[in-house]
Amino acid sequence: ARLAKIGYWEYDFTTHCFTLSPKLFEKLEPGCFGSDQGTDVCMPLEKLLSKYTRHEEAVRIRNVLQIASRHQEEINYGLELEFRLVASNEQPLFVYTRGAIQKDGKLIGVAQDISELKKVQRNLTESELKFQNLVEQSLDAIVVVKDDGIITEWNPSAEAITGLSSEDVIDKYAWEIESSIIFNPSFNKQHPQQSPRKLEKKFFQFFHSSDARDPFVTEITIRNTSGKLLHLSVTSFVFSANQSKFLCRICKDITLEKQKQEQQKQEEILQKTAKAKELFLDNMSHEMRTPLSGIIGMTDILMHTRLSQPQEEMLKVVKESSDSLLELISKIHELSRLESDGMTILKKPFRIEAMMESSISIFKASALQKGIQLTAENQINHDGMFLGDEFRLRQVVGNLLANAIKFTPPGGKVELIAQGHASTEDGVEVKIQIKDTGIGVEKDKIPILFEKFTQADESYTREYDGLGIGLSISRELIRLMGGDIGVESEHLKGSTFWIKLTLPIVKGKS
Repeated sequence: ARLAKIGYWEYDFTTHCFTLSPKLFEKLEPGCFGSDQGTDVCMPLEKLLSKYTRHEEAVRIRNVLQIASRHQEEINYGLELEFRLVASNEQPLFVYTRGAIQKDGKLIGVAQDISELKKVQRNLTESELKFQNLVEQSLDAIVVVKDDGIITEWNPSAEAITGLSSEDVIDKYAWEIESSIIFNPSFNKQHPQQSPRKLEKKFFQFFHSSDARDPFVTEITIRNTSGKLLHLSVTSFVFSANQSKFLCRICKDITLEKQKQEQQKQEEILQKTAKAKELFLDNMSHEMRTPLSGIIGMTDILMHTRLSQPQEEMLKVVKESSDSLLELISKIHELSRLESDGMTILKKPFRIEAMMESSISIFKASALQKGIQLTAENQINHDGMFLGDEFRLRQVVGNLLANAIKFTPPGGKVELIAQGHASTEDGVEVKIQIKDTGIGVEKDKIPILFEKFTQADESYTREYDGLGIGLSISRELIRLMGGDIGVESEHLKGSTFWIKLTLPIVKGKS
């Protein structure tokens, strides 16, 4: 009895008193007998209840005894009860008791301390609740399968990923569900369908293999009930509970990661392709420049010799064509550098007005030769210096001026205007405009002007050799400088190309 933590008790329906064995009473009053074995203790029912029970338990015990009192004449009438007592040291005491009516009408029984058992049960319940909460709240799909193949757990994330509710799968065989998801009839040909029987065989082979002892990770591809293709990383392991084995599968949706990996792979391929293209264009431009420079040089020498009028005209065409081809090769090479991020924008102090004067001076002769009025006006209310890449800005302005002069007929006008708009903490919003009275651009052609290798119209190409790739280079350069470029144009009435940049002001001495 001592080993089993069992004591005995007796209840007298006439006196309403309990007699408790020393072992049982010592549970209520720890250390009351000291080293002695002790004697039976008699205690009135109400005193026992008021001293060692809470109200709810007292009510339960009274009800049980009241029912038993109605069966005093029935020998061996039994009762069975679990209840909670509170010892004098405030420690809870869980008791399991069984009793029966004796010939003398008294109720006699035994009681066992089940506090440790209750503690184990409580811990187990808490663990189960924690596990259940973990399963329910997990962002990953969690599936638990018993060793007979029956699915016992299917959390909300599993529902979200597969499209199957827990009602659809709980108490079903795992291989039946897997065959309908992993090997959906609509699945692509790269994943041939497998029968549930084959999956069942694989399932039991795994359960009884040594591989089941340690967790392992694999990747699978499924098509859910919505037809969406998903990539999952599956961690599988076997655990034991309630004398049974279970297979737990934790499935993480890695579809986005796979897409990012594929995207990164494609970007790496594009970068390698761009690098190869840049290298090819660099080599090609170098190889072409060498003989072309020879042609241009010899043409210059030849033009200074004694020539007939027809010969001079033909050499002039050769010279202009060679210069145009050399310029085109340079632009293609520069565009390649821009596309491969091989160009760096510098930030150095410069004056807008000086940049404008330098740009205008280059084209004065060609404008005068064509009979075009070329002017520049700086309307920015700041005579100090700005911080930026003057060389690249002058390159863009020069390209736009060249186009304006090229597309403006004799007697026309080309204007270079710089304006300063709202000042911010970052600097001054500068707007540079190149206005011309040329042929203009049709409205539907404007969106494609800045695209690579695009010319507005074949008729323009024949008359003016087209816009070429200069505008595309200009756009990329302005974007690298953090600005924007655009055009406003009306067919046969001229165009206004504009550049918008925020340029920091250089403070103090540069």
